[in-house]
Amino acid sequence: MPYSRTFAEGDCVLCTHCPSCGFSNFPPSHVCAKCLSLDVQAKPLSRQGALYSYTTLRRGDKTLFVGTVDLPEQIRLLAIIEGFDPAPTCGAAVELSRVRPLNEVNSEREPPFVFRRLAKGGMA
Repeated sequence: MPYSRTFAEGDCVLCTHCPSCGFSNFPPSHVCAKCLSLDVQAKPLSRQGALYSYTTLRRGDKTLFVGTVDLPEQIRLLAIIEGFDPAPTCGAAVELSRVRPLNEVNSEREPPFVFRRLAKGGMA
């Protein structure tokens, strides 16, 4: 089951949602992780979330922020965090920028999800 899809408005991350118990599961699965129902549906996750925590990685002269993002569906994703200078702040509003396909060459082993700082007033 795919974990992402590209629409006209951009990339989105998919979860499976169980209509029986209301649980959303990531990564997507053919069975509900909570009630074991087989009646699950692919559903796009929210594109906006809040930065829960992060760490700073330095490679030579390159600085990279990697953090966990809390989504409204009670799902937390590990992602690259962009758009902060000098550093992110926990609780900051972020938005999904892009999803790197798993089959793309990734010699640095970076997370496939990239979230970007959301402009002020962007998140409700």
